[in-house]
Amino acid sequence: MNWQVKLKEVMSGKRRGVLASLSRGGLWLASLCYALGIRLINKRFDKGRGIEKADVPVISIGNLTTGGTGKTPLVCYVAAGLRAMEMRVTILSRGYGSPDGSANDEALELDFRLPDVPHLQSPNRKEIAQIAVNELGAEVLLLDDGFQHRRLKRDVDVVVVDATNPFGYGFLLPRGLLREPISSLIRADVVVLNRCNLVSPDRIEAIKKTIRGCHANVPIAQAHTVATHLMDVTGNQYAAADYQDERVVAFCGIGNPESFRATLSEMGVEVEGLREFPDHHAFTREDITGLIKWASGFSGVSTILCTHKDLVKVGLAKIGDLNLRAVVVSTKIKQREKQFWSTIHSRMQQPPQ
Repeated sequence: MNWQVKLKEVMSGKRRGVLASLSRGGLWLASLCYALGIRLINKRFDKGRGIEKADVPVISIGNLTTGGTGKTPLVCYVAAGLRAMEMRVTILSRGYGSPDGSANDEALELDFRLPDVPHLQSPNRKEIAQIAVNELGAEVLLLDDGFQHRRLKRDVDVVVVDATNPFGYGFLLPRGLLREPISSLIRADVVVLNRCNLVSPDRIEAIKKTIRGCHANVPIAQAHTVATHLMDVTGNQYAAADYQDERVVAFCGIGNPESFRATLSEMGVEVEGLREFPDHHAFTREDITGLIKWASGFSGVSTILCTHKDLVKVGLAKIGDLNLRAVVVSTKIKQREKQFWSTIHSRMQQPPQ
């Protein structure tokens, strides 16, 4: 069990005992300092200080919590929608976890899914915004994971909330997973409640009530994250339905591994074992050797599954004797899709026809 899994068990309250309780107390004290820092930063931006404007419309897609909300598939959905309107769009991201300045796992996944959409990475997103406009001819900028990056003025703030763990156990980092208070939703222009297909209707209504308590009039679109197909490293595709009732093992290095487990369950596969790695994990030869040894302990299994983000880093056709397949997921807005796009159009400086 890696340290991130252990930490989340402490945060969520799953881990019991005196040591766990003391750890939660220490993390809560640290979160008070974090809260003060966030308040000072947001107060500065609320006054308009340090904010720079791009020459074209900027759409930010972000979240309140750390990792694993299904943000990348939504970025793909919005980028594809803008391209369908014949707009030249460029994705801007920080490039978190990129090794030696090269493309990180999310960049590799976006490049694979959107080969006709440029993607620039840098902590200085104002600088790459200028490059996108001046050198790539971008007509609209898509700011990936931009809700907390307020230096670049945005026309539209889209906030993704994961229905399976919407508010990060209710605490700010490091006591919980919240990057800023839930009340910050007042800045959102539209909220996408994601993975609604993985929770009950009552759960959805409770989350929407909490969101409305922070921002009474914000549009809330409901989205499903669904497995569209499976893929191997060479790009061959396989129907997800062909794997129903098949016994598999799986691994992932994402922020919310439980969402991956839920997606596999919805596919109908029988997961004999799921091995978790830290988010943005860079897989080593030792990791692969460990996976081979671990997977060999399961009989009657011929396939090992992972996320698409993991496949682009592992880059193998097999793990030992097991065929390696990535589960490719897409976000589909099921409720208020028209309002989602009308909000984006109405708030852009130069809305498309």
